[in-house]
Amino acid sequence: MTALDQDALLSCYRSGQMSAAQFQRHCEDDPELAKMVEEAGREPSDAAVWRHKKRGSTYTIVGEAELQAEEPLSEGHILTIYRCRETGKLWARNAPEFHDGRFELITACEQKS
Repeated sequence: MTALDQDALLSCYRSGQMSAAQFQRHCEDDPELAKMVEEAGREPSDAAVWRHKKRGSTYTIVGEAELQAEEPLSEGHILTIYRCRETGKLWARNAPEFHDGRFELITACEQKS
């Protein structure tokens, strides 16, 4: 399986187009895909840990994201965090704005062309 096929499978699973059981079968059939998934979920051993002063909870930073929104947001709004495949830049957008037609889901076949 090519890296593009592996990325397409992972994308289908993350978007809910494939069940966990289906994805697990693909991982069992493709050791490289299973390794890729394992490494993607592993936190670097040298990752900095941050503590919230008031709550005491701890965090690691995944990345910074630039917010694009047409209206002001407040605490509790759900943001969709997404990464540009060409540049690797992370972005954050109010979840309803992400799903209001500005973006469309492309199939694995369209990704290959």
